[in-house]
Amino acid sequence: MKNSLWKNLELTNWREILHFFERVEFQNRGAAHTYECLWTTKSINDMIKDNVIRADLPDPEKEPECGGLASPGEVCKKGFS
Repeated sequence: MKNSLWKNLELTNWREILHFFERVEFQNRGAAHTYECLWTTKSINDMIKDNVIRADLPDPEKEPECGGLASPGEVCKKGFS
């Protein structure tokens, strides 16, 4: 299923995937979660501009459906350059 979704250019908007890395980990309760890294033909700046990826916290007034998705312990305080 993932291959058919990731390769559907109408759904993804990141053009082609050149390479990818995926790791599945299990929490103490047995819940699986994944870490993924994709190398695509679309640049990061273009994906940010096109709202394919985001690097901000949603404004709870403008996007109430996203409010509270990130708890304070999950927010990285370290600055990156």
